[in-house]
Amino acid sequence: MQFTSYAFFLFMLVFVVAWKHLGRWRIQLLNVASLIFYGAWNPYYIILLVFSSLIDFYGSLAIVRWRHADRLILAIALGGNLLILIFFKYFLFLQTLTCDALSLFSIVCQPTATAFLLPVGISFYTFQSMAYTIDVYRRELEPSRQLSEYFCYISFFPQLVAGPIERATHLLPQIRQFASNTPIPLEWRESGSLILRGFFKKMVIANNLAAYVDPVFGNMEQYSLTTILLATLFFSIQIYGDFSGYSDIAKGLARMIGVRLMDNFNYPYAATSMREFWHRWHISLSLWLRDYLYVGLGGNRLGKGRTIANLMATMTLGGIWHGASYNFLLWGVYHGLLLSLERLEWRLLPARTPVAIRWFSTMLLVGFGWFLFRLESIADLGVLAWKFRTIAWGSGINQPPDLLMIFAFLFYLLAMTWELKVLKRRLMPLRESHPLWRGALVFGLLGIYHLTAPSMDRMFIYFQF
Repeated sequence: MQFTSYAFFLFMLVFVVAWKHLGRWRIQLLNVASLIFYGAWNPYYIILLVFSSLIDFYGSLAIVRWRHADRLILAIALGGNLLILIFFKYFLFLQTLTCDALSLFSIVCQPTATAFLLPVGISFYTFQSMAYTIDVYRRELEPSRQLSEYFCYISFFPQLVAGPIERATHLLPQIRQFASNTPIPLEWRESGSLILRGFFKKMVIANNLAAYVDPVFGNMEQYSLTTILLATLFFSIQIYGDFSGYSDIAKGLARMIGVRLMDNFNYPYAATSMREFWHRWHISLSLWLRDYLYVGLGGNRLGKGRTIANLMATMTLGGIWHGASYNFLLWGVYHGLLLSLERLEWRLLPARTPVAIRWFSTMLLVGFGWFLFRLESIADLGVLAWKFRTIAWGSGINQPPDLLMIFAFLFYLLAMTWELKVLKRRLMPLRESHPLWRGALVFGLLGIYHLTAPSMDRMFIYFQF
């Protein structure tokens, strides 16, 4: 949380001291703030951020200037970004995969590379930068002629390290308004509400549940099946509170200066199918994978067999995007299979199954996916299988949740109920000036103060991606 707190107070300093007085220098101010923000974690990796930006800025200009060679230029630009990503994130994993494959033929091999310190947010800003170049190549976007303007789009620090992955067609026009002296409407109340909600999700809900989840997944053999299942349930809530909490904070910070970031979540645990889940979860990544990978591979235009192959490739790469590990690979393949079965209209349940049963079945599938996602060792799959096979409900430690974790779970249910669109639109159409709205803010502040987790320095989960 120190990283997030630093970002928040840096933002407030920038805003209060300089924002209203700089006029056309606002973009330069944001660029400096973004470099300070990113460099506070590791100043050397600023070079990667700048280099990746330069590749796509000048690559997109070259595509427009030399249209006869646009495919070659696009390949060079994308290749440069992917080489950086592969080197820092996947090089050791690729060596491990190679050695594991050779071991099947009794060939002994040991990875020679060492693990690099992963640049925070590298997957997010690399995908955002690549999307810009692809849009220029597809003639869906005119490239920016101002490097400072483009760099602000890539490095905009509220969403730099954990998204959402913004499209240039959405974010660049908003950044361009900073270059004028025209007044920018500031949305204090709405931004404050988003920031408060984000910190509440992270510090009260996610951090408290992490105190239960981490020990169980860290030594799964020691715990009973009931404890493992409860930890999986808690993790599914933890990762939502953690990631959607960051997205809310980023949206709130951006809205404070008149920028509207895209919604990254839309009640994902209300989904009644896996396809619907991916329309609601990490929306910016889902759209990126669909528009730039799935469609690029041919989408559903080349027959059913090719459609399934494209879908499997897209979701497998989407899993690997999260990290260089077997569990992320398995998680991507798992979701690819489920989506493929839905595409083939292969049903375990009758077509007229009640919504409640379809929802419960979908949540079971999503929950097992989160179990795969959270695994610290692929061998833990065998531990779970053994406990199921022997019906070992009593073997191992049964760890009941303590009071803070029960509160965190209840607060999650309360927060989701409060946020439901039906509730907000039909039953409680409250204005921001309504006393209940103000009371909710005060209650949230008190909750954050009194119910923060014992460990205040838990990083956001998606910082590692």
